[in-house]
Amino acid sequence: MPLAFRADKRWLADLDQALTPAELGKHLAAFAREELGSSIASGEASPQYTRYVNGQEGESEDRVLFPGPIVYEFDHLAEVGLYAVSFLENRSPKASGHYAKSHVAMTGGLRPVDLNALPPSIGQLIIVNTVPYSRKINVGAMQMSVPPFIYEDAQRAVLALYREIVNVDMRYIELPGGYRLKRSNGRGKNRQSGQAITYPALVISPR
Repeated sequence: MPLAFRADKRWLADLDQALTPAELGKHLAAFAREELGSSIASGEASPQYTRYVNGQEGESEDRVLFPGPIVYEFDHLAEVGLYAVSFLENRSPKASGHYAKSHVAMTGGLRPVDLNALPPSIGQLIIVNTVPYSRKINVGAMQMSVPPFIYEDAQRAVLALYREIVNVDMRYIELPGGYRLKRSNGRGKNRQSGQAITYPALVISPR
């Protein structure tokens, strides 16, 4: 939900009416920054956001033309993605640790991204495990120390916390350069030599 600041009559009543528009703009910029900092510190807002000043994306608050507005659009995808990866790592089998460390974040275009430096407004975030046997682990086709359906459990956990701000789908997707079967196993058209395997993934998008 965006946080917007525009001068109104109640706000102006607390200021010296002799101030120039430029001076009033400085007060509005300072007020917007203070409220932004408080909202992030309290956890009500994400530290990932896009700023619009008088409709211009990325403009500094200092360049606001009175009466504004100054608008912050928050992106919670990084926060949700970090939670999803943490849940998946904790839920993963730990025998070698390789699977647990292979949950990665990608854009909707399947480009890897760093959740700690997520570009604003990417639109869609995908969390996927990139090991060739990730589907087998997820459906329980391998002997493991944990129950199957790890990604389904992660979907439910994410929705339990973030249902009001994101949509989360669990899908099996193909990956660029992903593993292909070396030989047919005689179990249907999707199990033929050269067939691309699919990987369990969470597809997360803002509401």
